[in-house]
Parts: sequence; C-alpha cells; structure tokens
Amino acid sequence: MASGPSLTIEDCEAVREAGLPTIVTNNVFRWAPWADVLFAMDASWWKHYGAEANSVFKGIKLSYARCPNGPHSTKGSIVPTAHGISGTYAISIAVVGGASDILLLGYDGGFKEGEQRHCHEDHPAPMSNAASHKNWPYKFKLIATYASSHGVRVVNCSRRTFLNCFELGTLERELGALKGGSGAHSD
Repeated sequence: MASGPSLTIEDCEAVREAGLPTIVTNNVFRWAPWADVLFAMDASWWKHYGAEANSVFKGIKLSYARCPNGPHSTKGSIVPTAHGISGTYAISIAVVGGASDILLLGYDGGFKEGEQRHCHEDHPAPMSNAASHKNWPYKFKLIATYASSHGVRVVNCSRRTFLNCFELGTLERELGALKGGSGAHSD
C-alpha cells in the first residue's frame, strides 16, 4: 500500500481483515500499523517520522540508505532492483519475498496539478512532496517488467491511476478471488 490520494482507511482495513502479507510505504504505517513491512526510501523521511514509526509500527522497517531514526540499509542485499522510489521498492521486496500475486493500493502514480498528492497531509519542508512524479511511469514500467520476468502477477487495485503498466483490478474482486484459494500479497 502506497500513499497515493486514492488510498482509504477502508482499503487498509479490508486488507487487514483478509489477513494478507502487507508492505506499506511512508506514512501509510499510520493507517496500517499491523502491516508486515514498512519501506521508506528517503533519509529525510526517517529523520522526521522515524521515531513515530519506531514507536507505532512493530513490523520490519526497511530503507535504501542508512537513516537517522531508521532501519539498516537494503542496498545490495534484500532489494536487487527497484528504480528509486518507495513504491517500486515495495514491489521489489514482495517479488524477492516470493509473492506470486501482488495487489497494489494507493499506486496512483501521479496527480493533476492542484490536486492532493498523498492520502495524508504533505510532508514538511525540506522534504519533497512527489516532486519527481513525472518520472514515476517509467520507473513503474521497469519494476512491472522485473515482476513479470519473475512470474509475478501485479494487479493495481487503486481507485484511480496514471500507471498503465500493471493489470487493473478492484480490491473487492481480488479479495473475492482469494477466498477461492489463490494467494496474493498486498502492497
């Protein structure tokens, strides 16, 4: 689950009720403190939110770089490829972790000017607030290719998305299909 503006607390609760292994990015840990993994890319994020995350979130905490108040680096070990944003790293972690299916929520992949950039308030300065969003479709296409090359099905269940590199679906349909016996990993 990423922090795109389409993510809702109800989405998080539905995933929790389904009992799916779950990776959250950035501030989504506030809505899903029960998730298995929290990934946040930026050292500045860990500097600002790390103490709160460490007190609330009991799952595994990962980052790309050594961060103040944050976890140890994943660089060169857990995540072989991710293309530089928290959402792509979360997908990579799920692939490396053995997921056969990945459901994405909050993977809007962009926003229109003047619209909200996250499902939460903007980060305080000097942190960026999705400033690199114009590069995201390319980066997500790379991670989609990586997941596919490992035989992993990725379904974007976000209510709206600018990304066209993943299969599109709805959370309700995918959770309904899970009740039929297949296993999915929620990201």
